[in-house]
Amino acid sequence: MKKFKLNKKNLLIISIIFIAIIIGIILIFVGRNIHKEEKAIPYIEDSKNEIYDKKKEEELPPSDYTASVPIFMYHFILDDYGSYPDVENFLKPETLEEQVKYIVDNGYEPIFCNELDKLYKYKKPVALTFDDCFVYFYNNAFPIIKKYNVKVTVFLI
Repeated sequence: MKKFKLNKKNLLIISIIFIAIIIGIILIFVGRNIHKEEKAIPYIEDSKNEIYDKKKEEELPPSDYTASVPIFMYHFILDDYGSYPDVENFLKPETLEEQVKYIVDNGYEPIFCNELDKLYKYKKPVALTFDDCFVYFYNNAFPIIKKYNVKVTVFLI
């Protein structure tokens, strides 16, 4: 019988197996949460004692409904742009705050991007998106978002 030696090669193999097991366990738990059935909204009787599915009714827009929504796409929220050549992708935090304040003060309703199919529920919808979010999103934009309590959609790299 061969004696097992703990060298760099064996340590690397053990580490890879350990990481694969951890990833597998995480995927199992995530998969369970994804596949859980959504709780059904109970059937409700209307004033004519007719039963209808409230969930189906809420998801259908009026037949004559058309809408559009402004979408603000932000990238880099920084005070100092440095020597970066594409300055059109940068916005100072003070400017972002001015824009968010204007949106809130003028009755616009920020929505998440996954609510775009439900625009009929809003009078003045607007979507705020942030692309390529780095730590400065959390440092510079998030305090403003929190201050004005607005919905935003963040797209991570």
